[in-house]
Amino acid sequence: MNNDINLITQREQRRGMYSKMFLATAILFGVFFTLALGLILYSLFLKAREASLSEDIVSARTRIAGYGEVKQKILIVTERVDSARNIISKRNSLETRTSQILATIPDIFSINAIKAENDVITVELGSSSLLAFDDLFETRLLGLAKDESLNLKRIESSSFTRSGNYQLILAFYFNI
Repeated sequence: MNNDINLITQREQRRGMYSKMFLATAILFGVFFTLALGLILYSLFLKAREASLSEDIVSARTRIAGYGEVKQKILIVTERVDSARNIISKRNSLETRTSQILATIPDIFSINAIKAENDVITVELGSSSLLAFDDLFETRLLGLAKDESLNLKRIESSSFTRSGNYQLILAFYFNI
């Protein structure tokens, strides 16, 4: 047998080759078309997502701006609270100082007036006995002056009178 016999004409061979090339080109075109379509759709998806993210950024910036106002209000309130604490702590020291001064004054005295300022507490005392004043000056006020926790600068006697009872006005000055 002869294997060299070719019954297909040259023309039909070319047609087969053209059909194979056409099929390969069509497949290649289909792949590129599908790839391009996929990239276009992915690009549209990313643009839609970008628009959504832009809206999120704008809303986040708006919320952050609102928090700035809240932060400013919180800082003002914090400053006011600190100021109130400072005033209250000064009041407590005045109350503490006044109570310590009144604790040193014997019960025989009548307290007619008390004036408390930032660094001065003035007490007006009255008694019918001069011996009570003697005890107050010699023992009680000396003990009070030696007390370091009071931060006492000086004690002044501004007036001593007698109108029925003996009246004494003492001023206690403090270091602030």
